[in-house]
Amino acid sequence: MYALVLPSIDKLFEFDRLETLVLDHIESECLESLLTQLSALSRLSSLAITTVDEVPNQNSIYQQIFHLPSLKYCKLSFLRRSTSEILPIATDEYSPIEHLIITHSIDVHQFGGLLSYVPQLRRLSLYFQQYTWQTWTQRCPVVFHQLTHLHLQLDFVRSDALEWIIREVFSMVEVFHLTSKFGPMSDQAYMSAKRYEQLITTHMPNLRIFDVQFDVFQNSSSNLSSTENEMNQFSSSFWIARQWFFSNQVFWSKHGQRVLFYSTNPYRYASIDCSSR
Repeated sequence: MYALVLPSIDKLFEFDRLETLVLDHIESECLESLLTQLSALSRLSSLAITTVDEVPNQNSIYQQIFHLPSLKYCKLSFLRRSTSEILPIATDEYSPIEHLIITHSIDVHQFGGLLSYVPQLRRLSLYFQQYTWQTWTQRCPVVFHQLTHLHLQLDFVRSDALEWIIREVFSMVEVFHLTSKFGPMSDQAYMSAKRYEQLITTHMPNLRIFDVQFDVFQNSSSNLSSTENEMNQFSSSFWIARQWFFSNQVFWSKHGQRVLFYSTNPYRYASIDCSSR
């Protein structure tokens, strides 16, 4: 690993055997020109980028990253900037990335194009917020047969969006981590145990690990009662048979109640089939 201090970036290319690069708190105006030159590092397999400002040309940055010839691991943390640009679908050039983490929220119209460049994904982590996800039915052009680990963070996004993501794109996952925030005016179906039972049974045949954390704000006791009823449904025979167990904590304030609902031992079910994997 090489600690790069701008503006002396030319020294970076003296390290032609460089395999791992972390660009921490880089300015967006420097990023695009730097990525153009990184293609000369034929052994670069791991890249992490954190920016200090908004990235106005995100799609261009994505495409440059996807052109790096040996990249296997990529983690991106950009300051949020909404874009109306559609990332074009990849047609004949694809990235070798196998592990992709994007911690900034991405727009729904970038979703299909973004994933079309990385058909070899094995692990993926994505973040969506309410204002980045609208009704969308465009099919993703890639079927991810090798993708086993999926982590989604969905804040105030409707539960039908989650169902669409799993049903149309990620049905083959074995390890699923889901974190979500929602409030009193949000879609409460996120807390429906029966809905998850149906989703897992019908669309996630390979699932071994189910790890969730829900952060729920309620502004009335009636809403809290409804949430408690839904949480109790996660103790049915379906969950017990898989040894997936859950717990919750309730925090009170003058504005309402905050409920944290979370998995307590999501890896227990993995041990059932470990001898065959």
